[in-house]
Amino acid sequence: MFITGTADNYIRAFDVTSGKPLWQGRLPAGGQSTPMTYEVNGKQYVVTAAGGTRFVRHQVGRLHHCLRAAR
Repeated sequence: MFITGTADNYIRAFDVTSGKPLWQGRLPAGGQSTPMTYEVNGKQYVVTAAGGTRFVRHQVGRLHHCLRAAR
């Protein structure tokens, strides 16, 4: 499970069974969005909008960020 709706500009991956954090990576701006995953040629990718918000004083950006998920 991937989460980006935090106030610290990170995307995080969690084990869906245990809830244990598996990975995190910094986004270029706030990721108050819903990440999605897709697969191409057997490789999984995660994409999310990193647009930030002025409501919690985040850096504002206009990016879609794509990461290749490690297996």
